[in-house]
Amino acid sequence: MITTSVSNINFSVLASSNIVDPINDMLVMRDQGDSLTLSCTARGYPRPIITWSTETDSRIQVTTSLSTDTEGYLIITSNLTISNVLREDGGIHTCTANNTVGIESRSFNLTVFCKFIIGTSDLNIFDMNYTTLVLSKILFY
Repeated sequence: MITTSVSNINFSVLASSNIVDPINDMLVMRDQGDSLTLSCTARGYPRPIITWSTETDSRIQVTTSLSTDTEGYLIITSNLTISNVLREDGGIHTCTANNTVGIESRSFNLTVFCKFIIGTSDLNIFDMNYTTLVLSKILFY
């Protein structure tokens, strides 16, 4: 007697979270008042979750999108946006991609260039009769 048994075996290949963004954007410089978007893209299975840690607070907006690459891995992109960048927004902003298989982080160092007052001074202007006009509170940038 011949017995045949058929079983379906399902398996999933797990892949650690990998941040796949190019490394060349890790030092970021902006002028005060500009807008800024930092992007972090990760792939893996199960789906990576991206979180941001930052030294600044409330004016940050985070958006996320999800897709699949040609190999079937899940791709998640998270954008951190700061409108009207201020000096206090400068510092380290870190994205972390995490799934049950692994974790990876990428940090961006933001430098904000801002205008500041070096000093004030009175400016003396002489007219043709040598009368002095004094203009005060001239600001130097």
